[in-house]
Parts: sequence; C-alpha cells; structure tokens
Amino acid sequence: MTDVPQIDIDHLTQDHLDSLYAFLKERVQALLLAHPAGSQEYRGFLALDTAVDTTRDEVVGHLRYRLDDHRALVEWREAWHRLRQFAEPWRDDADYDAARWPEAKYLILREPAEHFLPCGDEQTTQAAV
Repeated sequence: MTDVPQIDIDHLTQDHLDSLYAFLKERVQALLLAHPAGSQEYRGFLALDTAVDTTRDEVVGHLRYRLDDHRALVEWREAWHRLRQFAEPWRDDADYDAARWPEAKYLILREPAEHFLPCGDEQTTQAAV
C-alpha cells in the first residue's frame, strides 16, 4: 500500500481544489445524465452533486479568508477531507490522483484559548478540566 501524501492545511491551494472539484464534477454530471430526471438514481446523484458543490464552497471560503484560529483550521481540514472522501469510490480510475489531492493535516501546537480559564490574576491561565 502506498502512503497517502500529506500537507499542512495552510499549504492547500486553489489548484488542489480546482483539480479535485473538476474530477468530481465530471463524474457526477455523467451519472446525472445517465438517469432520467426525477428517478431515484437521479435524485441520489443530484444530492451528491449538491454536497460536492456545498463542500467546495466551504473550502473556497477558507482559502479566501485564511483565518488561522483553531476552529477555522479544523473546519477547513474537515471540509477538504469530505471533498476527498467523495472521490474515494473512483480511486481505481486512471484519472484519480492522490498526489494532487493530498490529505491535509493540522497539528495543534497549543490548546485553543477557549479551553483556558482565568486563574488568580489576568496574566495567568490554567487549562480547563
């Protein structure tokens, strides 16, 4: 088994996103065209198409604003991971390219501020239990 390429979430680029999104849209659109509108299959693939678009929009927002707080970085990584997961069923496809769509990681170097409580004076904090 080959290792899945990884990058830090803040190194994710629009090119990564555009490539994965194009891959997904091509396949989902082909599925939609292969079924009559209104059929159960069509509705299922339409739901997948909507999920791909919505998740892409989430990643675009993170790329655009690049907030560096803990919550934003976790949400960005999770949205990217969801988009990658949508492509997993096609991993044996010749155009599937794990190297172009690396797994994003986010290493927490410190506890987020919301997990700290004041302890004594304002200059000292203690981790919440």
